[in-house]
Amino acid sequence: MKTIVALNSKIKVANRQAFMAGLGLFLTVGERSKGVFNGLVEKGREASEKKEPSKLSHAVGRVKSVSNKAGEKFGAGLAKTMGRLGLPTHEEIRELTLSVEKLTTKVQNLQTETA
Repeated sequence: MKTIVALNSKIKVANRQAFMAGLGLFLTVGERSKGVFNGLVEKGREASEKKEPSKLSHAVGRVKSVSNKAGEKFGAGLAKTMGRLGLPTHEEIRELTLSVEKLTTKVQNLQTETA
């Protein structure tokens, strides 16, 4: 039973560390991209004020494309970094939690049978 409790504790610690790593990565990217974002806003404002619809629609399309690509790269990069650090994925944690719950139930059943 102590082994299950210790394992559950380790899972919680790993989960918390993974969350903190992701949060740190997100904040770092956010800080560095603030200047780029402000520049994009200014260019967008200029195009809008000049009422250049072709440039504006082209820019909107490019922003969406870049945003999608950045999101995909961020997710892939985070998963790769977590793997290098030996941190489990969400799916691995879920599977392990289910296994621990099943083992806990079996141990409790065995304790009840022997009592």
